[in-house]
Order: sequence, then C-alpha cells, then structure tokens
Amino acid sequence: MGQRIKHGLLADSSNQPKAHGLQPPVIQKPSCTCTPPRFFATILRSMPVPTLSGSGIHAPSPPRNSVSSPDFGRVRTGTLCKKVVKFVSERTFVMVKPDGVGRRLVGECIRRFEQRGLKLVGLKAQILSEDIAKAHYDEHKDKPFFGELVSFITSGPTVQMVWEGPDAVAQVRKMNGATNCAKADVGTIRGDFGLSMQNNIIHASDAVDTAVREIGLYFQESELFSYSQPDDQWLN
Repeated sequence: MGQRIKHGLLADSSNQPKAHGLQPPVIQKPSCTCTPPRFFATILRSMPVPTLSGSGIHAPSPPRNSVSSPDFGRVRTGTLCKKVVKFVSERTFVMVKPDGVGRRLVGECIRRFEQRGLKLVGLKAQILSEDIAKAHYDEHKDKPFFGELVSFITSGPTVQMVWEGPDAVAQVRKMNGATNCAKADVGTIRGDFGLSMQNNIIHASDAVDTAVREIGLYFQESELFSYSQPDDQWLN
C-alpha cells in the first residue's frame, strides 16, 4: 500500500497512479537517540573521579594513557602539582673594554644582561695595570699578539662586572657574539657595535673554571653580593 505526505502527515496513496512503474519514496522516522562522539566518550571514561573522605576531597592520579601530561609531578595524597625544574645558578665575569667605555656603551651592555634576567652581583671601574692585564691574558702569553692585547686593555678605563644566573657563562657568551666582530650575528653586542677583532667592546669568561679565576683576579669575596629579587621565582 503506497503512502503520501500531506501537511506533514502520512496519508494513504493507494489510489494514486504509479508513474512509469516508480514506487513512492519510503519515509523513515528520524531517530531521537543522541550518542556523543566516540572521541569524547573515551576522554570522559578516562577522567579520574575525585573521592571524598574524612580528610577532604582527593583527586586521584590520571592514568598514563589519559590526556594529562606525564611530566606533571603527582603526590600520593591526591594533590596535583607541577614538577619544578631548578636550574643551577652560576656566575660569570664580564669586562667592558676601553673602546666600549669610550663609546658610552656600558649602560647598553648592562641593560641587555638585565633584560635577559641575569643578576648583577659585582661592579667596579678601573684602568688596569700592566701586571693585572698580563695575568688576565696569561693563556695568550706565548702568542705573537700578546703585547697588543696588554697594550689595548690598559689604554683606558674598563668596567668589571660579575653576573649571576642559570647557565650564565653560556648566556653571556651568546649575547656577546663572536670574537671577530665581522662574524658576529646581528643582535649581539659585538655584532651591533664591534668594529674589529681587537675593538670588540666586551670580554666574558668562556667557561665556569675561567670565570672563577677571572672573578678572583678582580674581586674580593666581600665585594660580591648575594641577594634576592621579586622576579626570582620566574627567572630561576
């Protein structure tokens, strides 16, 4: 028995002619069942359910195959907390050379290190004596350019600094740029201001052991400071 739709209702259409042997369309009743997508159902099933006990509400640790990251530390009592990664703070020695002082770039160097998040813990200015200069460049004493290094570094005022922070030695070296200013990247101190291999504005320790030696050459322990700042929690 054929059917037809009239005003949204199903009506008898058995007396209606069939054109070219075609059957009238079969109207299927829409389903009312609403099933959430399988993806969301999987997430919902994997979510931990908090439990209530005499000591309060406890959130169980999420399973390993859940959407929570395994890099978050978990406390057995149910309290969730992020894993705290602590960086080892170290100190490095920095000296603004006579050309950097003469070109009024001391403030620019300090600004860059401070904005990087490093902490200034020692500062002084002086014209180096020849003895200190030779001790500073002792590793180059057998090189043919040793005399030029000593002559240049003693030619005018210099500024000595000690900077502290996570991975401070490598950070400062990267910010200074290549020793040869022609090869230093734009954005580094030497890349932006340096003129040559010698007139390269700034010096910094190349290793932690070197930093210890150079800091000891210019500073007494009493001249270095240890202090905290409000933003330490974000920088360390």
